[in-house]
Order: sequence, then structure tokens, then C-alpha cells
Amino acid sequence: MWVSCEIPPCMFAENRIKKIKEILLEYRHIDCQTLSSLLSVSMNTVRRDLDKLENENFLKKTHGGAVLVEENFEVQLNDIEDPFKEEKRQIAEIAAGMVEDHDIIYLGQGFICLEIAKRIKERSALTVVTNNINALVELAGNSQIRVIVPGGELQAEGNVLELKGRYSLNNLKKMLIRKVFVPVSGVTVDLGYTCDTEEEVELYQELCGKAEEIVFLADYTRFGERSLCHLGPVAMADKVITNAQVPNTFKEFFDTSGVTLFTAFPET
Repeated sequence: MWVSCEIPPCMFAENRIKKIKEILLEYRHIDCQTLSSLLSVSMNTVRRDLDKLENENFLKKTHGGAVLVEENFEVQLNDIEDPFKEEKRQIAEIAAGMVEDHDIIYLGQGFICLEIAKRIKERSALTVVTNNINALVELAGNSQIRVIVPGGELQAEGNVLELKGRYSLNNLKKMLIRKVFVPVSGVTVDLGYTCDTEEEVELYQELCGKAEEIVFLADYTRFGERSLCHLGPVAMADKVITNAQVPNTFKEFFDTSGVTLFTAFPET
């Protein structure tokens, strides 16, 4: 079964406002055209919603978009609760088991990759390339793990800090990484994998073009959904790790796709 994550045109104003807040708390800036597409509403409706949030001092309107008022970021960053943390920890447990001594791996953004770092930080003879600042802090205490930071502009994704941008991408082009562990925002049978931004797509395609093994990470709620930017077909990955609750439709599909689907069960 395929379930679209597109928001219906009749979406109530209060739900639009909530969605805009979630986007700004995660990305800290957004343009009106992107919001219009994501919310399936007119540019005038977007502007009215932004006016309301500006009056509440939640955001500041810019030319063609809006940025989060910094005090909201500072206050609410630690209040964002991910209801699927346990499912993501289960995924991280399986991913960590795929990391071997002497591996050269890339850890992507977000909570799952941070949890992978926590599980491999006692290993030896590893090289870890990551822009996930929380992950590299976890790994920094072990002298047996070489940590390489491609660099870039500091940004926050929920409670996880990372570096992004062209500088990072240019440095990654020079590196030969064996295993790539990155999260994807959506998985569908027809489109394959999707991400939230074009920047993620460009980064992942660069990494996947040279790595020996590509492992995509997605909790079960991501299956049947699609995000804004198309990444590639299902066959782009070698392995996908998710949870046991993933719909049977996808289990059956992956059985014939040539891509190995790992499903994590809750701890008993």
C-alpha cells in the first residue's frame, strides 16, 4: 500500500500553522514557494499564515520567506520530543552490528546516526567521517577511532547539530568511504527514496556513487510516504534498516527487489 504524505488542500489553518512551526524549528528558515508546495495552498495563504506567526514573534519575515526568531529556537530545541526514539534506537542497534574493525564509514545526520555512534564508540581501528556534531563528540573520547569532519555551516536538526554546505560536499568528493549510513525521509514502491532537501540529495548521490555499501535508515512510519525531493530508486541502496512494524507490502516488495530489508524488533 502506498500512502502519500502530501497535505490536502483543505488543511485547516491551525494545522498549517503547526506544520510551519515544525518546519522552522527543524530548519530555522523556509521560503514561501516551498511552503506553498508543501501545504498545497496559495502564496497569499502562506503569507497570511506567516503574518500571524510574525505577530506572535515566532518568526521574522524575509524577502520571499521567513526565519525563526532565535529565542524560540533556544527555548524549544530541547522540548522537541520524538515519539519514535525507541524505534530509531532499534534501527541503530542493527546498523552498529554492521560496522567492522578497520571500516571507513560515513554517519549521516539525525538521531539514528547519533545512536549508532553511541554503540560503536568502544570499537577500535575505525575511521568515521561525519558532520553530525553530536555523533563526533560521542566518538572523540576513543583514540582508536579516527574521526574526520568534512566541515561546513553549522545547522541544527531537532536536537542534533551538524555541518552542511558546499564546503562539506567538496571535501567528501576527495574521500573513499566503504560504508554509508544515512537516514531517508520517505520510501515508496514507485519512487524509491525521498529526502527533505536538494542538498541532501546531492550529498547522498555523491556518497553513494563511490561507497562499497549503502545502508539507508528509516523508521517504519517513513514507508508509504514521500518527501519533497526525489533521491533515487529502491535499488540505489544495498541494505535498508527499519522496524518490524513496516507494512507487509514493503516486506514483500523488498523480497524481490535485490535490496536486503532488515527489520528491528523491540527488546523484550
